[in-house]
This record gives sequence, structure tokens and C-alpha cells, in this order.
Amino acid sequence: MGTASRPRIVFSLPAALGVGGMGRGMFCSVRAALEAGWETHVISAPGGVRPDGAQFSTVDVSRWVRAANLTPARFSPAWLRLVLNGLHDRSAKHKLAACDLFQGAAGASLHTIRAAGNAGAKCVLECMTIHARQLDRLMRIEEAAAGSSAHFHNSQTVTRSEKEYRRADLLYCNSSLTQRSLEEQGIDRSRVFEAPLAVSLPAEAAKLAKDARFRVLFVGYLTLIKGFRHLLAAWERLGLPDAELYLRGGTGDRACRRILEDFRRRIGFIQDLERGPVPYHEFSVLVLPSISEGFGLVVLEAMAAGLPVIVTENVGAGDCVRKGTDGFVIPPANPDALAEHIEVLYRDRNRLAEMGQAARARAAEFSHEAFSKRYIAAVRRLIGAG
Repeated sequence: MGTASRPRIVFSLPAALGVGGMGRGMFCSVRAALEAGWETHVISAPGGVRPDGAQFSTVDVSRWVRAANLTPARFSPAWLRLVLNGLHDRSAKHKLAACDLFQGAAGASLHTIRAAGNAGAKCVLECMTIHARQLDRLMRIEEAAAGSSAHFHNSQTVTRSEKEYRRADLLYCNSSLTQRSLEEQGIDRSRVFEAPLAVSLPAEAAKLAKDARFRVLFVGYLTLIKGFRHLLAAWERLGLPDAELYLRGGTGDRACRRILEDFRRRIGFIQDLERGPVPYHEFSVLVLPSISEGFGLVVLEAMAAGLPVIVTENVGAGDCVRKGTDGFVIPPANPDALAEHIEVLYRDRNRLAEMGQAARARAAEFSHEAFSKRYIAAVRRLIGAG
């Protein structure tokens, strides 16, 4: 255990720290812990960002991923996630050091939370999505509409998540959307802490010149939960001249590959599998049409680069968007609404530029300093540190 003035914090996630949605989300917490001067230990997948001052333990399930892809589990995202997250969780349990606080990713922390709690540590569950039961309900509707039998959740993944909810001392989330979802499922408000993620303003911002080509950007893994098929349907309806749709992300889902190929035969769009930094400043607007998104850090990143954004009501980062000022918040699974708001910005380049400037100013409010202050205060309250 750490001292009262320098508590010891252990983080666990089945991803590389600082990479992807989960990795970048937890990086905000790790960075805050280091800034507070706390002893910080991270249990994660190989690679990613390794900030100075943090200790690291690695859990590598890559060989199990390869093995699972040779079994029927590859056809079910729910079963695959259940197996791989479970492997990470059991390995992390054995790597768990004595600590004052354990913070683990929801869906991959049940055994580690139990071990940490039994050893006297306080436990925080980082909830990166809405309540698992509500998410399962939403995704069943979307999967049925898309003709996919590959379920994002099943009864076992929901049950596992609900056990984690019960064992954790504090459920930490990044948006009012997730907070409401947890409370609607009977979790007491006093056990839920909400803090939006943070972003840094890049030196280079989008110019959004009136005569520049109109370029729509989507960033994310192409799965049904991201709602990308509704964006493709909207783009097909629009048929905008001298405009470009750019999808940055790959997919391992057969149903999603089928959707992509079907639209590719009818409309033009670019799919980029690049994993490096996103050149937001080269685009006109970011669209994130997710069926459900606990936060969606790409939204804040795009705003920080000076892009207006279009998101659905089920995107947690919609908390950061001032409707009509620096972006639009629309109903999910609605190609007509997507098309309407994309066209507004396509037709009115003055408004596009004004909203981009407003978005950059708004993003500046969600600094790492602001996040750290809220996070550190919440942890100190939980563990009774000064």
C-alpha cells in the first residue's frame, strides 16, 4: 500500500494505453494520477504510450486472438470479447500489486476487482459504454435491421458486467448519457462519478476555406455500433458534387464488410486503414453517427482542430457540443437527419467556418488540467487521502 500522502493506484485495461477509444480514455486517468504524485502501476496490452513515472505490467493475449479466430467464436463479437477480456482479467489478477485503489475497464475486471477489494483496496470501474443491458437492447435492434446474427452482447457478457457494477465502490463514466443509463438501471447516484475526457489543442487548425473541397470525416472501427451504415445511406441520398466521404477505420465483422461492399458498388467513398494520428485539419466536418458511444474522444479531437461535428443523441461527447453553435446533435439511426445537416454545412461555407472556430474554442474548455482536477478530487474522496 502507499502512504496517506502518496497512495498507490493500479489501472487495468485489455488494450494498449493511449491507443484506441479505451486506451486513450484511461490514459486521461493515468496522467492525472501521475500529476497528483501517486504511485501508478498500469496492467495493459503491449505497446501504446508509456508515460514517465508509471510502472507497467503487460498482458499479451494475441496468441489467444489468433487461436480464437480459428474457432466459431470469430463469428460472435460477444463471445470473442468475453473470452479475451476474461483472459486479460485473470492474468491481471495475478499481476495485481498491493494498492489503495484499483481502476479497471468494465467488461474486463471482475476477478481483479474481487481480488483488489478482498485485499482492502477501493475499486473504480471505468464504464466506457452505457449500461450493458441497455446497450444490448439497442444493438439487438440495429443488428436485426442490418441482417446481422453476430451479436455485440449476449446474456453472459451482460451478466458479467452487472457483477462488476455490484462489486465496484465507484462507477466512473465520461458522459451524462452513461451516467443516466446506469442510474436508470437502479445504480445509486452516489456510486456514479462523471467527468468528460480531455483534449489538447493542436497547433494546426482546419482552414475551412470557402473554395476548398468539402470533405466529411468518420473515424472509428467500422462496426454496427458506430452507425456507419446510416452515414453511407445519407451520403447516397445526398449525391453532392465536389465532395468526399472519408472513412478512417477497418472492420473484422463479416456483416459490416458486406455492407461496405454493397455501398461501394453504388457510391464513392474512401476507406483508410491508417492507424496513426488523424489529420483532422484536412477535413470540413466530423460525423460520428453511433448507435451508442460512451464518449467518443474523436469528437473533441475534431473540435480542437477546428471542425464542426455532427453526432447522434447517443454519443456521450454530445455533452460538449453546443447545438447549432459548434455542431449538431441528431437522432440515431436516421439517414435523413444526417443528410440534412451535412447539406446545411455543404451549402453554407460561412457557417461552416464560424462553427469550426466556435468548436475549437469550446474544445479548449475540456483541458487535461480540468479533467485532472475533477478526477483527483473524486479519488481522494473515495480513498480518504489528503
